[in-house]
Amino acid sequence: MPRENLDRQLHQLQDEILLMEVWLSIATTQAIWCALKSRSTSCQGNLQITTKVINEKRYAIENAI
Repeated sequence: MPRENLDRQLHQLQDEILLMEVWLSIATTQAIWCALKSRSTSCQGNLQITTKVINEKRYAIENAI
């Protein structure tokens, strides 16, 4: 049983890291697109929200370890 629990926790951690990778990819794409399209900081609000979500996910993963 302990091995099964460890495997389950490891898979859950991998899923969380993959989700964080998706958020990072979205944030990077949005920042580049916004910078190229508007050449201003008008998209800064959206990027701050995405960054907040990424940081929350990172801290949740760190606390789960």
